[in-house]
Amino acid sequence: MHRLLTGIGLALLVSTAAPASPAREKSCYLDGFETPIRCVTISVPLDYDAPSAGSIEITAAVAPATTARPAPDPLFVFAGGPGQAATSLGPWLDTAFRPARRERDVVLFDIRGTGLSQAIDCTMTTSVTQDPVEILRKDAQACAAKAGRIAAFLSSREIVEDIERMRKALGAEKINLWGGSFGTRLSQHYARSYGKHVRAVVMDAASPVGNSIFLTAPRYGEEALQLLLKDCSAAPACAKAFPALATDIATLLSQLEAAPLTFTATDPRTGIAGPARLDRYTLAGTVRAAMYDGLSRSVIPFAIHQSARGNQAPLMALGSGSGDWIAESVSFGSMLGVLCGEDIELARRAAPAARSFGFMTDSYFRTFATACEVWPHRALPERMLQTFKSDIPAFAISGARDPVTPPAAAEEALAMFGRRVHLVIPQGFHTNSPSRCVSELIGAFLQDPAAGATDHACAAKFTRPRFLLSPTL
Repeated sequence: MHRLLTGIGLALLVSTAAPASPAREKSCYLDGFETPIRCVTISVPLDYDAPSAGSIEITAAVAPATTARPAPDPLFVFAGGPGQAATSLGPWLDTAFRPARRERDVVLFDIRGTGLSQAIDCTMTTSVTQDPVEILRKDAQACAAKAGRIAAFLSSREIVEDIERMRKALGAEKINLWGGSFGTRLSQHYARSYGKHVRAVVMDAASPVGNSIFLTAPRYGEEALQLLLKDCSAAPACAKAFPALATDIATLLSQLEAAPLTFTATDPRTGIAGPARLDRYTLAGTVRAAMYDGLSRSVIPFAIHQSARGNQAPLMALGSGSGDWIAESVSFGSMLGVLCGEDIELARRAAPAARSFGFMTDSYFRTFATACEVWPHRALPERMLQTFKSDIPAFAISGARDPVTPPAAAEEALAMFGRRVHLVIPQGFHTNSPSRCVSELIGAFLQDPAAGATDHACAAKFTRPRFLLSPTL
C-alpha cells in the first residue's frame, strides 16, 4: 500500500512553517455570476513538514458585500465532494449566500487540487461494461502518476493550513465558515486548530469529524431506502404502480450477488446501443446516489420496477446522471487525497462487520479501499481523527431524507460546538442552502450567532416531488 505515515513532530513543524508569499490579486469571472470579482492567489508549502521543498498556489474568489461598509469578518465557503471547487458555486452567490452578502464579503475557497487551486485534471471512467471496483483502481493509479508528488499532500491536514494562510493574506482577524457536505469537515478541522479566529460556523449536510463515511453511509443509506419504501407505500399512485417494490429490490440484489447481468442497451450519454453490465455494486451505488436529490429519488421506484422486469434503461439513466455529475464536478485526486487519509483510515480500524450494512453491504468501503491502495497518502494526525470541544456557535442544516448526512450526523457535529442551532427540513435532501428559507436563516445566524436563526417555520413549506409512475407520468 502507498501510505505515508505522519511524523511525531507534525504539530510543531506546522506552527513554525514559513509564512505564505504575498498575495496576488486579479479580477475574474465565475460561471453563473455576472459581476467580476476579486481572485486572490497565494503560494503555500506543498508539504508543511518541509516548507522549502516546493509550493502550490491556492486561490479564493472574493465576492464583495452589497453594503458600503462590510463587516470585518468575511464568510469562507468550502464546497463538498470531497473535491468540489467552491468557485463552482458562483450561482449560489445570488441564492444561498445572498443574505450573508448584505453584511460581509463571501470568500469561495478552492481547496488545493481543485478549481483555481492547481486543479488535478484526471479522468474518472464512466463505463457501463466494466467492473466498477477495478475501474476506480485503474483510474486512481493513472491519476497518481499524472499528479506526481502533489498527490500525497491533498488531505485536510494541508488544507487547514492553507485556509489559515488565506485568512492572513486577506487581513481578517476573524472569519465565519460555511461548509457543505464534506466542506463541513473542513469547517470543523479549522475550528479545532484555529478556533480563536472563527466567529461562527454554518454546516449544511454535516459530516462529523471523528467518524468515517464508510461506516455511516451503509446505515444511513439503508434508513433512507426504508423511508423511500414507506413514502411510496403511503402514496396511493406509487403503491398501486409498484406494489412489490421492496421485493423487487431484494430480488435484484440477490440475483446480482450471484452473478452480474450482461445485456445490450442504449448508452444514455451517447444514444449508441452496445454491451452493458449491471452488478450489485452498481445497483447499490445508483440507488444511493439517486436518493441525494428529490427529483432523482422520485424515479427510483419506476427504475427498479423496470429493471426487475428486464428493462435496464431507466436504471442506467439514473446511474449515468450521478456518475457524470461526479466526473465533471469533482477533482478525483482531491477526493482520494481526503478520503484515503481520513475516512478509509478510520474505517480500516473498525471491525469488518461495522463496514457492512443493508443494501449497500460493504461495497462503498471496498471500492474506495482498493483505490486507496494505489493512491499515495498519509493518515491525518491522530488529533484530527478525534472529536473536539469548542465554544464557537454553530448552525446546522439537515434534510430528513438525506441518505448520507441526515439529522443524526448533524447532531454529532453540533455536539462539538457552543451555541447549537439545528434546522431539520422534513422534506429536505442533501444540501439545502440555496432555498430562500434556508439562505435567510443563514443570514440571520451570521448577523447574530448568539441568538439568530430561531424561527424555522418556513422549513415546513418544503415539498418533495411526486413519484414518477411511467415515462410520461
